[in-house]
Amino acid sequence: MDIPIGLFKPKSPLSAEVVENRALAGIEGLGESRHIVLQWDNGSDLHWRTGQSIGVLPPGINPRGRAHPLRLYSIASASMNQPQIALCVKRVTWNDPQGQLQRGIASNFLCD
Repeated sequence: MDIPIGLFKPKSPLSAEVVENRALAGIEGLGESRHIVLQWDNGSDLHWRTGQSIGVLPPGINPRGRAHPLRLYSIASASMNQPQIALCVKRVTWNDPQGQLQRGIASNFLCD
């Protein structure tokens, strides 16, 4: 089966709801990883193959006053005929040169 690409774009995205968000076993000091399941309206025609990625548009604006750019996440679920997709997301945090904690925009949006 051919998988269509480009069906949804930043100006016409597919809206999804987080229906599962659970912590995965982690190693201290390596950060937090979460298993996240997104679900959308069954009427949407989204198909995928294992290993493809899905784009996430985090809400809000960047310091320049523009929408945050699309972030890609690898799909961690087998392609099925269901309106759900699973992601494995690592929460991104780091300390800037001044020692202030910084948080990745999309990973923290999904993990929270």
